[in-house]
Amino acid sequence: MAVTNRAYTIASSPGIQCGTPSIKPARLRRAGVLTFSVLASLLIWQVPTWAHSWYPKECCHDGDCAPVDVVGWFQPNDGKTPLLVVTSKHGTVVIPREFPRQSSPDGRMHICIQGPYVMCLFMPPPL
Repeated sequence: MAVTNRAYTIASSPGIQCGTPSIKPARLRRAGVLTFSVLASLLIWQVPTWAHSWYPKECCHDGDCAPVDVVGWFQPNDGKTPLLVVTSKHGTVVIPREFPRQSSPDGRMHICIQGPYVMCLFMPPPL
């Protein structure tokens, strides 16, 4: 005997239930979690690539540019103008007074550091 249920026909037999999915819900959840994990990891790996894509070659050698995490000021003992101090994932540096600043395309502050040397400093546009 054959049972018709909307879009498909299933032959009725003792071991088959009509309308039961052949894939278990737990297996579907695992497949969904796995797919999501793979896609999320691919996106995470692409973010640093995008971030380094706009840094000029003369500034960035082997991923030494990064967004600034902490900004502070250092007051020299000579009483002159305070100096800018920035920290990124590559370290903390004091920015010389006359160091050239470049415009940051993403509106954030970025620094390129090679050892103790500041290569480039990117500042957001003034408000």
